[in-house]
Amino acid sequence: MERNISKLAVALATIAFLLPGLLLISNIPTSSAAAPNDIGRVTVSGPDILVDGKVPDHPFFGVCDTTALAFAIQTYIDGNRNVAGWTSVFNAPDTGSHVPVTPNDTPDAFWNQYFAQMEYYGVNLVRIGAGDTWGTEHQYDAWENHREEYFDLLHTMSYYAQAHGVWLAFVVAGAQEYPTYHYGGSGSVFDPSSSAYANYIEYSKSTMVELEKENAIAMYDLFNEPDHNNIHAQYWHGDKVRFNQWSNAVADDTAGVSDHPRTMGVAGFGNMFGMNKADFDLATGDTGFEILHRHYYGSNTDPSNFAGPEQWARAAGKPLFWGELANNGPYPLVRYDYGEDAIWNAGGKAIASMVLTGTPGYPYYGGVSGSASVPMPNNWKGSYSGSDDASLALDITSSPSLKDKVGNAYEYKVLTNTPASIRIDTDASFLALDRSGSTLRGTPGMAGNYTIKVISTANGQEDVQEYTLSVAGDPERGSATISAEEIAPREYRFSFEAELAGDTVSRVQWDFGDGSVSNEISPSHAFADGDQLVTLSLYGENGTMLNTTYSLDFGEPSSDVPGSGQSIAGAVGWGTTNSMLMVVGLVCASVVGLVGYYGMGRGTKFSSRRKTVTISEVRSARELAFTTVKLIREMNLPDRKLMRDLSLYLLGLAKARGFGLIALVRDQTMDSVRIVKDAVVAHLRRK
Repeated sequence: MERNISKLAVALATIAFLLPGLLLISNIPTSSAAAPNDIGRVTVSGPDILVDGKVPDHPFFGVCDTTALAFAIQTYIDGNRNVAGWTSVFNAPDTGSHVPVTPNDTPDAFWNQYFAQMEYYGVNLVRIGAGDTWGTEHQYDAWENHREEYFDLLHTMSYYAQAHGVWLAFVVAGAQEYPTYHYGGSGSVFDPSSSAYANYIEYSKSTMVELEKENAIAMYDLFNEPDHNNIHAQYWHGDKVRFNQWSNAVADDTAGVSDHPRTMGVAGFGNMFGMNKADFDLATGDTGFEILHRHYYGSNTDPSNFAGPEQWARAAGKPLFWGELANNGPYPLVRYDYGEDAIWNAGGKAIASMVLTGTPGYPYYGGVSGSASVPMPNNWKGSYSGSDDASLALDITSSPSLKDKVGNAYEYKVLTNTPASIRIDTDASFLALDRSGSTLRGTPGMAGNYTIKVISTANGQEDVQEYTLSVAGDPERGSATISAEEIAPREYRFSFEAELAGDTVSRVQWDFGDGSVSNEISPSHAFADGDQLVTLSLYGENGTMLNTTYSLDFGEPSSDVPGSGQSIAGAVGWGTTNSMLMVVGLVCASVVGLVGYYGMGRGTKFSSRRKTVTISEVRSARELAFTTVKLIREMNLPDRKLMRDLSLYLLGLAKARGFGLIALVRDQTMDSVRIVKDAVVAHLRRK
């Protein structure tokens, strides 16, 4: 057993030394991001929906699928194989037979086959995503807790849609009941002052930024049926004006984030809104979305029910999308042939039938095989090249928390719709900006209101987000303030004033953020370059404990950070990776980076929800290897974010230093390989 472990470790170290070297020296990715059939970019001009700036030869026609994405999340992110291949279109009750999409062993296989079947039925548009609270919860939870995997799934979906000539009306959220989903906040999502609404907007904008270059996205549907009869009865109570104000708030708060058109999937005709122009305008016509929206279920043959809304949309100067259309005379529902013809005759631009029942050759019983290349290219993020990030108006897409409490850690990750430099201007001395991750962090020691200004700059543009953070006192902890006096360049003497709640300070601990600590009352410490966040922990005789922080800014230039993060797959061309492969990737990056040069990293922090790991200054190949060993020992293997960020950081060092110097430090390199090998041996033993 001992010999086998040692051999495995040596093999890993050898692969670590050779494989990334070939990738980085040759600069040849393992696969290219070749685009599938380029179906064109959807935009809007007046009442027309355009493709690459022209009116398409054929209108947009397709179907709704309110469960395919949620089931894909359950299957490929949550690991529930019992629902693999499930969809609304191909195995729901309306099909007459439950036929899961197969093959479905991987996301690539599933989406390739799914859109091949859509193409088979002449569908060129699928309205896909959350139709209700259930679907919304799955999408939001995947975004909040498994963002990298979720975005990978969305890119895979978009890639195979484009490969089969299918556009997507991507539904970000929805509800058909009340209370609706909470989005990790409080209050109602229909109240723009609530944290539920703020979180919903942040989630929506983040998704829009991520999919910006996907030509398969025809439009974003920001909410499905917020005027549903159940919500009307329990929340809106007939207040059509307030509904319109909320819709416009959503439009305003997502404006400029993406150049994909936006719509909102209102029912538009039900208990809340009637069949007249005034109600049409309040439901959709007088909103800031580029595409108007309407759902219709019926069995009548009155053409005015279809021609009227088309006329009202043209009066508003915008196209109308019939996002759900079905004949509800029979059950299960069938396609509304009369309604479809009436809409086309009235000049309609886009229809998504609620079902495909009634389409020749449907339900699906097999015979179609996905023809796209599987798997998709590893670094696929979309094929749009008609403009670049500079064409987008710079926008801070994230929303901060506005409340905190003395002694509680505060954290706010700043997201932008294009890579940007971030800096802050604030009177909150406890806050520091971690520029490598564009995250504000700190722990307040005093109650009060603090002004925070976040400034982003990119491509000659600037966007400013200013807010007030209200910190409440904690009568069970007390309060504390830190003072710092510079006694030499980058060297400070620290002191504090504190009042612990009903207690007396008996012990202190200072953490200077670079691995150094002190238990002195008023210590001095010299810092390296870069911003520093000093943490003071106070302990009382009766068990009271209070933490607070103090920020030191040495004016290090801020770096561009991507608005939605970078995937390790995009950096090295390895595609989707599991945790163990990321460990190998980390070791690879470390060994390749052993070039014996100074100043590779100085107090660089990497953080996730679980913990923060700091790389202190590295001045030799041997120290870099020891640092890697330390990180491997400290980190939780399933922590994909830390693995990704650390790997990217070390790969960046390797790329920056090059490989010409390896021969000069051969002895150091081999010594470092031995160190990493020993660490891997120790880790495998623990497993």
